[in-house]
Amino acid sequence: MSRILYLSIIILIGYVGWLQLYHEPVRKPEVARLPLRFYPNLANQLGQTTRIEVYLRNAKNLDLIRGDDQWTVQQLDHYPANLELLRRVSSGLAGLRPLEPRTDNPDLYRRQGVADPGTEIGAGRRVILRGRGNEVFTDLIIGDHDLDTTGNRDPDRLFVRRYGEAQSWLVQGRLDLPDEPIAWLDPKLASIPLEMLKEVRVRPQGGAVAYTLVSDPGRLPDETDPAPTPDAPSVTRWRLQLPSGQHHGEAEVIQPAATTLADFLAQNHPQSVQPSARAGDLGAVEMQVDYVRQDGLVITLLLYQPHLQRHLRIESRLDGELGPQEEVDELNRRWGPWLFTLDDDRLATLMTPAEALLQPAPESAPLPTSEAEAGPPPAPSTE
Repeated sequence: MSRILYLSIIILIGYVGWLQLYHEPVRKPEVARLPLRFYPNLANQLGQTTRIEVYLRNAKNLDLIRGDDQWTVQQLDHYPANLELLRRVSSGLAGLRPLEPRTDNPDLYRRQGVADPGTEIGAGRRVILRGRGNEVFTDLIIGDHDLDTTGNRDPDRLFVRRYGEAQSWLVQGRLDLPDEPIAWLDPKLASIPLEMLKEVRVRPQGGAVAYTLVSDPGRLPDETDPAPTPDAPSVTRWRLQLPSGQHHGEAEVIQPAATTLADFLAQNHPQSVQPSARAGDLGAVEMQVDYVRQDGLVITLLLYQPHLQRHLRIESRLDGELGPQEEVDELNRRWGPWLFTLDDDRLATLMTPAEALLQPAPESAPLPTSEAEAGPPPAPSTE
């Protein structure tokens, strides 16, 4: 009996084990859930960010510093930074959503553009956001964009890698960092809405006024006028005035050309900047253009052209005793310390001669020089 009992117990234990093995629910290994944001806390830290360090692919590094009232670029004599670009970069970093890990093999980084900046092939761009205590909020290498199903660049998917970590990631989000340092500068020189512009005075070498473009809102627009835009909804007509105060004969002003000159400030942004103290080494002023607003504020552009390199200084003043003096002071604080280098083709607009702003006179038919050219004589009258 003891042997039968013993075998029964063995069979029972085996049966119970079989039941546990095959009838108990199978527990799959838990898959790690990805966070909703690549930097979950960054959105709350953006207001505490005081320094942004950017390492570009062309090995030009920028330090953007937050001051009391503005962001500036340290390497460019603390020129004001492009605030809109900084907002896009910061919000883009905060909005990145991880999709999947990709590779931890450094040999494959170049395929995704996430190698360390300065690497010969496959280098990315590195962005560091720091707080008031120099603490690091983000330190990320931004690589190439992923390709969509058609093989085109997908603007909403890109590769990134936390600096110092081996793992790269595919993330969703929009984040574009310009490789040219000039793109990180405040792009606005100045802007005077055309409807607020009273006249534009052009004078060579700081001498007497060569000519003046005078706003003439009473004239009706025609087909030569530029199409209205949200920034310039109304068409401004111009007439040309010579130093004597007389109009330039009966010739019509080429309105698009005149508008281009009048709207010069809004169309341009600097290619580079340097301290205005260096203007003393540039020689005499080549051209001066005064933009006079209806309220008497004047913005003066001083053009220098030493050794075929064109530079620009900007000043502000009042055209009389009354006007917005506080705005004048603010503009001079902004522009006074700087000497700008602009695109040569755009700067050539300031040197437009008066003749280039006038419609060419219609050519009159030449007088006949022979009887054959003159044609047959008129038929005699029958009256």
